[in-house]
Amino acid sequence: MSTAFHGWNTRATIDSATVRRNLGIETMSVAVIFENRSNSHERGFYVPVATEDVYRRIWEPKAVKLKTDLILRFGIGVEIGEEEFPKLASELSLLYADIQEDTQIEERTHIGQRIERLIAELGRVFEENPKARVYIG
Repeated sequence: MSTAFHGWNTRATIDSATVRRNLGIETMSVAVIFENRSNSHERGFYVPVATEDVYRRIWEPKAVKLKTDLILRFGIGVEIGEEEFPKLASELSLLYADIQEDTQIEERTHIGQRIERLIAELGRVFEENPKARVYIG
């Protein structure tokens, strides 16, 4: 028995990422927030990393190619502390260099700016509070 809702067959599988992409809607799906927000600064802390589309099209394949396991985990979410930051900064630097060399990537300047901001903001966070934990995903 088919159930229709406002002209849609509810049994149809709709991939929301595909729908958003086809409509030209980009959502921020990868960002940095504090894991345990203890004050107003931490509650308001939000650093955009990439849209879902850009992460899936560019960051993820590059992370696989470069074997950058922390960046690869952005897609499912990863918690980072000061002890992981040097490794993440190194991975982000590799990714930055690879993307800047790839002339096929139209967004490379914008992605480069996002990577630079991410490294700077995380460096500041861990300098101010070495026990901080952030979530990237």
